[in-house]
Amino acid sequence: MKHSQNAIVTSRIYAPEIGAAAFRLEATAKQMTSYGPVTVLTGTLPKGMSEAKPHPKLQIKRAPVKRDKDGYVRGLLPYLSFDLPLFFRLLAQPKPKYILTEPPPTTGLVVACYCRLKKVPFAYFAADLITESHEAIMPKFVVKLMQRVQKFILANASVVLTINQDMVAPAKKAGAKVVEVVQNGIDTERFQPPTKPLNPELAERYGITKPYFFYGGTASDLQKAGIFAQALIQDPRLADYQLLYLTQGNEQAELEALAQAHPTKILVHGLASPDIAAELQGHAIASLASIKPGNGYDFAYPTKMYASYACATPIVYAGVGPAAADISDNNLGVAEADFTPKAVGQAMVNVVAKQTVPAKKKAMRDNIRNWVCEHRSLQKTGQRAAAYVEKYCA
Repeated sequence: MKHSQNAIVTSRIYAPEIGAAAFRLEATAKQMTSYGPVTVLTGTLPKGMSEAKPHPKLQIKRAPVKRDKDGYVRGLLPYLSFDLPLFFRLLAQPKPKYILTEPPPTTGLVVACYCRLKKVPFAYFAADLITESHEAIMPKFVVKLMQRVQKFILANASVVLTINQDMVAPAKKAGAKVVEVVQNGIDTERFQPPTKPLNPELAERYGITKPYFFYGGTASDLQKAGIFAQALIQDPRLADYQLLYLTQGNEQAELEALAQAHPTKILVHGLASPDIAAELQGHAIASLASIKPGNGYDFAYPTKMYASYACATPIVYAGVGPAAADISDNNLGVAEADFTPKAVGQAMVNVVAKQTVPAKKKAMRDNIRNWVCEHRSLQKTGQRAAAYVEKYCA
């Protein structure tokens, strides 16, 4: 059976659903159409969300998936609700010229098995890797099992794409033969610096009455995002600032308890649309991001940081790795490796100090916007990824 000229992308989520993987794959799939038609096999959208404007050479095929209580395809059963039918969905498609897939490993395993059976090359977008350090957050036998699955996937992929240079050596150690780096990116057209003052109705809705810090996205055991609230509460130099969380995750109850205890300082709300998040982020004194060191994700780079940079807003980052290095090397905010409220509070004070002089504040924010447009635009991310997939798989 001959290969069709059609390429396939498989992912449990896909734009317009909000998520780093969804946006990254959308950008890549669109750029892949320059080499031929593309079919995306993904899950149905959450209730209330409608399909984006169609692309002439891009076909999106959705199938039902199980979602958790927060509406995400996350966890073993939701993963399997997508992965098990995926094998048969692939069999129902004309044999493609190649496939692009990404984590979780269960999805990668299904694609690797199909491709081995049908002799189809595939690329694996390794946005994260299972390493021994994951034993700190999951049982050892689970880590060992997932590492075996991961090794099978990486060893059979024609190319493995990683999101930063720090992941190249671990990917090769885990079994990858060819590894290329494709940095994550952000839609710099959607996320832009504000041109008007903060909408008063928006400020009232979210309880904003003072200059504020902004935390958007997941707050879980991985992020330990409550450290920022603790820092703001404990440091008297931050008494005239608020902290706005737009978030979800297993830290939500802890954050809401802090908000009840400090209702004028800690503001906790659910996730908002990208447009609202962009406006709130753009007017913040700084955005906040964190990954607690030592949890096996020190190489990770929260994509929400790019959204902040696109809005020309500096970051206070609590953590280590490439995200911290970019901040230090390019004057994008303040990074703090000491994961304590005292040290993080000092970092928040420092980012305020960098913006007390209007001319310096403008220069800093212009630099941040220019840096992300030049180095981390989503369009360039998609172009690089699509070119690597075509190079190694076609």
